[in-house]
Amino acid sequence: MLPIKKWSVLLLSFALATSVLTACQTGDDEKAKAKEETSQNEPQPGNSEENPLPIVKVDLGMKPDETVAKYEGGTLTAGQFKDYLEIQAFVNPQAGLAINEKDLEALKLFVDSYVGELKMAEKAPESSDYKKGGEDITGRILEQYKMVYGGDEKKVEQQMKDQGVTKEELQDFFIRYKRVEAYLRSQTSDEDLKKQYEEMKKEGQLKVASVRHILIMFENRTPEEAKKLADEIADRLRKGEDFAQLAKEKSEDPGSKDNGGLYEDYDVNMWVPEFKKAALELPLNEISDPVKTDYGYHVIKVEKRSERSFEDVKEALRNQLINTKYDEFMKNNVEKMVKEVHLPEKPKQ
Repeated sequence: MLPIKKWSVLLLSFALATSVLTACQTGDDEKAKAKEETSQNEPQPGNSEENPLPIVKVDLGMKPDETVAKYEGGTLTAGQFKDYLEIQAFVNPQAGLAINEKDLEALKLFVDSYVGELKMAEKAPESSDYKKGGEDITGRILEQYKMVYGGDEKKVEQQMKDQGVTKEELQDFFIRYKRVEAYLRSQTSDEDLKKQYEEMKKEGQLKVASVRHILIMFENRTPEEAKKLADEIADRLRKGEDFAQLAKEKSEDPGSKDNGGLYEDYDVNMWVPEFKKAALELPLNEISDPVKTDYGYHVIKVEKRSERSFEDVKEALRNQLINTKYDEFMKNNVEKMVKEVHLPEKPKQ
């Protein structure tokens, strides 16, 4: 498993929340199975009843002052690299899995990430905002851990201690992150964003629609039976019955039935082709004939169609471009900057 090469820390708060909450909600049988599987590999994430979240024991098999890498303008020691990997494991569970495997290629990519982020941070414009930004992100991460532990700060402190990180180290990590983000943002321009916007507009990627539907699924009935039920519902709607109320009663789509069948201002590109076509082409506020998809038959009413404006998507486009600029920097610069890498081979099992 390789670490994510994109500037994925932009989403790490979301990744942490979903990953750790999912881990806490795993059933007892799955926990037992996971424990049995991980016990066959050394080293493994450490867990206990007091500390159920994964702990990655970072052991490079090197002395702290040994050289892991030489790069343009500096040297990365095993101690520095260990600290970096421990923080990565704490804030990004997916990275923790890669680190735990001790895959040589994965570790080399983490070396590149360390060097690249260091060099980009050095190029950031000067600002007094980085410290506060780093402290804010650290606070959000710790609040998420606190939520997982039911508000028990001592358990969060134990998690940090077991993982080998301190609050100060996290703040320094995120201060550097804010500097990297600032450098990457400085490499984007509104002109670039507008060009990307026009390309997406031309390809129809910015269409949104507010659609109500009632789904009659194929499950437990034949397609003919589903079609007959959908026709009956369409007829009732055309005779004036309330769409929202009928959706609550009859729709078999758990994602919208409680909301009266409504998907509001939804990106049409997220829908299956048949549903997307209906959302784009049906006359507004008319009841459709049943539309067949792999899920079943849909009775649809399109309430509104629009296109996202440049201002609506500007920051999302900028974040996409930041990811692209990060990849470009890593590919075009870091490979030349890193002169030597000295990592022990993973022991054969």
